[in-house]
Amino acid sequence: MKILLCSVPDGALRQTVPIIPRGPHTASPSMRPIFPLGILRVLSSVQEHGYTGEIYDINNLRPSDDELIKNIKKVNPDVIGLSGPLSHCYPFIKHISKLVRKHFPDIWIIVGGNVTGSAHILLKKTETDIAVIGDGEIPFLKLLKFFEDNLKRDTEKLDQIKNIPGLVFLDEGKICFTGFAEQLPAHKMNFPSYDIWEDGLEKFGGDRNLIYEVFNKVNSIGQLVSLAEERSHQTEEFQKLFQKYKGKKIGRIQTSKGCVAKCTFCQRATHGYRSFGSETLEERVIELKNKYDIGVLSIDDENFGSDKKKSYECAKIFKKHGIFWSAEGARASSVTYESLKFYKENNMMAVRFGIETGSAKMLEVMEKKTTKEKVYNAIKNCKDLNINTAVEVMMIGMPGETRDTVIETA
Repeated sequence: MKILLCSVPDGALRQTVPIIPRGPHTASPSMRPIFPLGILRVLSSVQEHGYTGEIYDINNLRPSDDELIKNIKKVNPDVIGLSGPLSHCYPFIKHISKLVRKHFPDIWIIVGGNVTGSAHILLKKTETDIAVIGDGEIPFLKLLKFFEDNLKRDTEKLDQIKNIPGLVFLDEGKICFTGFAEQLPAHKMNFPSYDIWEDGLEKFGGDRNLIYEVFNKVNSIGQLVSLAEERSHQTEEFQKLFQKYKGKKIGRIQTSKGCVAKCTFCQRATHGYRSFGSETLEERVIELKNKYDIGVLSIDDENFGSDKKKSYECAKIFKKHGIFWSAEGARASSVTYESLKFYKENNMMAVRFGIETGSAKMLEVMEKKTTKEKVYNAIKNCKDLNINTAVEVMMIGMPGETRDTVIETA
């Protein structure tokens, strides 16, 4: 069975200029490459069960339609998976699935990622056969066993997968949702190697060294701390750090998956909160540093710091290997002065809190389970410890919002 998993671009269809390789004839620097971690994890997981497959990084390579079909023909897959981590991947999913169906009428088209929160639209408006809801490792593995007996697409046989949790498909024109997917326990979550991604870049992009193009470089203090640069970031400490790490590559890594909260504005594809093992994290940090010349890491968690023990272990690993780092997402209620001080002592440069609002009323509407005072104290603690942070992470316009609540936020 031939399996091809593809990253899908986001945004308008006219944005077909490649993101990599970087240069005057490729996308603007504001369009940073996205790491296809979801499909890397899924493929890595099914490989442990004897399956093989390939990664086609359509998002970063942004091929023309002719190039796209030519490259897919190199594999001639039985199953093609399209990964849409953002809701605005929808235009490309619709376009790509239409092209695939036209040229490969007998293959199965699977869609995963957060875009499947609108699975009913995908199934009725695109050529999608099956949408995977939530984590894909376990449901995709079970789907492959179904495909082994049904290599040629036959949607009339989809009733055979009703017992696989985590799937949505059309059954006689009606939406069939099999329930939320089983999730890998924390001890089985890993940091997949980039080797198979490199293989795909060589096969479909002509050069495996394109992998080095996906990493941003430290060219400003703002890039160093992973925040929109402000005057407050230009302290003597960070100016020295910038001179030390200027030109180094910026890596992205996750130390946990999911969130402890259930805010009303959030589409929770992943249920619960799981931390990765610190042993496998250290292996990946060493590889990123030695192979890819990473000097700075952006911690791409939704909710860094909720598992304090694991977060402390991660921080110590980063410092052990001379890595300075920033946390992209955290809850103000998940940190204290003491924990922030510990992170600072272990090379934390910045943290971004999901503040959302300065109104107590709107915090209740959002079910943030925090208070204005906790948010204020978290920001003040960062200021006192010289940890950079951002205060532009606001959300305006939730149901219940009024002029007065907006002014409270301001």
